[in-house]
Amino acid sequence: LAYLNPEGSSNEFLTVLGQSMKLATQKLGGTYVEKDAEGDVNTQVSQFDQLLAQKVNGIAVFALDPGSLAPDVARARKAGIHLVTIDLNFSSTTALGGYESQVWQRRDEAAYMTAQEMAKLLGSGASVGTIDFEVKVPSIVFSITRDAFWAKKFGLKVVGNASNPTDDIAGGQKAMTSVLGSFPSIKGVMAYNDPSAIGAYAAARSQGITNIALAGENGGSDALGAIKAGRETFTIKLDDPSMGKDFAWGLYDLSEGVKIPPTIKAGPPVLVNKANVNSIVPWEQQLKQEYPGS
Repeated sequence: LAYLNPEGSSNEFLTVLGQSMKLATQKLGGTYVEKDAEGDVNTQVSQFDQLLAQKVNGIAVFALDPGSLAPDVARARKAGIHLVTIDLNFSSTTALGGYESQVWQRRDEAAYMTAQEMAKLLGSGASVGTIDFEVKVPSIVFSITRDAFWAKKFGLKVVGNASNPTDDIAGGQKAMTSVLGSFPSIKGVMAYNDPSAIGAYAAARSQGITNIALAGENGGSDALGAIKAGRETFTIKLDDPSMGKDFAWGLYDLSEGVKIPPTIKAGPPVLVNKANVNSIVPWEQQLKQEYPGS
């Protein structure tokens, strides 16, 4: 079984997803292959081609750009290679464009929790901004769109957005600098990931701003450390290990001729803040608990 990782080398969330899939695949008696596109769409297309040539049994696809992979998806299905993906379609659980199943990260629930907590902290009418990723990955676009949707439902005023160009803390700092340049009086920021929120903290501090609520998403070790240190207000921890396990089991069942649901939900998201951060089990520890000796 194979995993097309969009950007694993510098992204804990994607790395842990791959580790989880690998451990589950090995437990099922299979072999595991991973390809890391390092954030480049053309590289991911080339890596998909390589996996087709290797005639793997199944591929878990986390697409940077689903449209660019459509020809390979068609080729894979014609060759009898099973395909699962993640967050491809948010309005239908069945229209998957050649994939046999998808995993939902439960980003809409995470967005609801983000907006609810932000409104609780700031009060109705407060102005907030958002930070998304420069590469328009579908799950991220959906996440930020829903952040804004739910923020308005909770009475917040969403004034603007900026994009993180590099998917890391430095990029988050650049995005926040842009947001503050246009909207210096905002009271909170909702970011698509934790590095962006942590970078936003650095940008705010450099301008002498300390009373701003910074929300991230994913809930990796960087977020847990930042919340403890006061550099991030809260995050929504997604059940990353369950996603890799769902990938492995989905492809295994398909290879055994077992029909699986077209959409599978990952484990539920959890709000993490200063009050409960010390009780949160990190992803790596979750994996060690489920796969002793890993």
